Amino acid sequence: MRPDFTLLRSLPSKVTLTALPGLHHDHFTSMGFGAATIPELATVTKAGPEIGSSLGRMAGSLLTFFGSLR
Repeated sequence: MRPDFTLLRSLPSKVTLTALPGLHHDHFTSMGFGAATIPELATVTKAGPEIGSSLGRMAGSLLTFFGSLR
């Protein structure tokens, strides 16, 4: 599935896009965290070897973003 960022780029606020290697659409749910820790689930969902580090980066970015809203 190829992403379409047209809507995000049209928003009047700053948008930061970050590549997250090893992740696919279904990995942006709890399935991703399962795939990062259960090799069989990683295989079935076609997770790349970078899934653990990519999920860590995503979680860190979210924490930073939400922390900036205080």
